[in-house]
Formats: sequence, C-alpha cells, structure tokens
Amino acid sequence: MLDIDFDKTKLDPGPMPHRGPLDINLFKYRRFGKYTDQIFLDNALYFSKAVELNDPYEFREPLDHGIVSRRVRERLEELLNQKEITDVEKAQIEYFFPASKSKTLEKDRLVAVEKIKKVLGDSGIFSMSERSDSILMWSHYAEEHRGLCIEFEDLHRNFFANGQPELLKVQYRDQFYDMNSPDVYIYPLLDKLRSGSATAQGIFALLEEITHRKAENGAFSSLAVKAKDWEYEKEWRLIYLGHSGVVYFNPFTIKTVTFGSKVSDETVEQYIRFVANTSGKPFVRFRKAHLDDLQFTICIRDI
Repeated sequence: MLDIDFDKTKLDPGPMPHRGPLDINLFKYRRFGKYTDQIFLDNALYFSKAVELNDPYEFREPLDHGIVSRRVRERLEELLNQKEITDVEKAQIEYFFPASKSKTLEKDRLVAVEKIKKVLGDSGIFSMSERSDSILMWSHYAEEHRGLCIEFEDLHRNFFANGQPELLKVQYRDQFYDMNSPDVYIYPLLDKLRSGSATAQGIFALLEEITHRKAENGAFSSLAVKAKDWEYEKEWRLIYLGHSGVVYFNPFTIKTVTFGSKVSDETVEQYIRFVANTSGKPFVRFRKAHLDDLQFTICIRDI
C-alpha cells in the first residue's frame, strides 16, 4: 500500500470502510408490506445495487488523466513560483505526464475506471441511520409516519454469508472526492526524485501504484459520499463487494421495533403478535413514536 503523509501534503485520503470491531446500533426505516415482513419471517435483508439508489450524484466515474496532467502542470508552476521546487524537478515531473511521452497514465486510468465500475456494478448496499427519531426520515422512508423503524445491533458482524460486509459512515460534502488531485502525484514523485534512487521504471511503478490507490479511494467515495442536502439522514452503509440481493442475518441482532406516530393501535397489536409469535422473536422489544406537545421533536416510548 502506498504510504503518503496526507497531513503533510493536505491531501484528502477519501472515505474508507471501517475495519475491525465496532459496537454500534443502527436503524432501518420501513413501510409495512411483504418486503418488511420478509425481514422477520426469513431473517433476510435486501442489498440494493448502486444504480438503484436515489441520489443522481452518486456512483460517477471522475478519474480523467487529461485533467490530472493539466492540473499537475498548473500546480508545478505554482510550486515553482513559491520556490518549493526547482526548475529541474519541475521538468522531471512534467516529463512523465504528457500522453505523447507515456501511456502509463492512460492505462492506469482505464484499470481504475474498470475497478470502480466493477465495485459499483456488482456490489450491494444496505442503508441505515444513526437515529430513530428523525421527523424527515419517518416522513420519507416510513410511509409518512405510518411505517416502522427496526433497530439492529452490530448487524455488520452478523450475516450468514461468505465474509461480512464493509461498514461505511456516509460523509456529507459540498464537493466530490478529488480523484484528479495533482498533489497526490506530485509529492510522492518529489520524494522519489529527491531520494537519489529514482529510475524511469521506478517512476512508472509509482504512478501505477498511486492511480490504483486513487481508484480504491474513488470507489469507496462513490459509495459513501453524498451531498450535504442529505445530511439529515445520518446514514451508515453496509457494502457487500461483488454481491447484491438477499442476504441472511442472525435474527438476534434485531433489538427493537418502533411504530410510527400514525400507526393505529390495532395495527401495532397485530404486528407485535406477528413479530413475537409468527416469526419466533420473543426477544424483540416494541416502542411507539409520539409527537411532542411543545417542540418539533419525536419521542420514543416503550410499549
């Protein structure tokens, strides 16, 4: 793996999946229906393909070696004027970027784009939220407060499948992850040149390694960065690389079911019986959402 000091170069490493133990309870808002019933009856969740999600800015392919080459030249000029590099270093780095001098960037760009396409095309995504009391989430994803909200504990570690999914916390930004950043090329190349052991073969290998790192970061960025308008969702995503559709989970990860404020008492009683008896889950606790009398907030109370 490429070792870049991101703090030193002020580069954005991009969002990466959480790896290792993490104890976390997350919530899934749902409307009533057969697909929600399937969660309880079959202990099954549906992982959507990236193309099925609802943000048109997600899952684009932003890596463009032509843009990278232009921005590298502009950035080198800026660094030269600031006396951070020499004329010789500028010329040495510029040598490797024009397409007429090397096909390396174009080859690596195609590899990177294909990698992103594969990740986006083959992977499944299951989205959850950090909170169960969001007025907007109840409105948008739980049939305008007529649905329910399921609490899962450590769901990312409790699937009956080959391997567990990646867990990513969605980041909300005004801008995309910058896959065309010139600095992520320039600073490692400078370190290589200043080491005194640089060879053309070594430089090409370094360019390839950098581009593959950008591809990995760019792929996860496509999966876990959204516009700030979506920030109210407080979203986390489970990503099954190379697999979508139905995946089975350990039912003991379900902790609570909260009914929306507009769900009738009769429906609440029927669904409690369904979950606790029909689907054999007596360990699940039940709650009801209520509108606060004085503030624009939702109160969650045990039933």
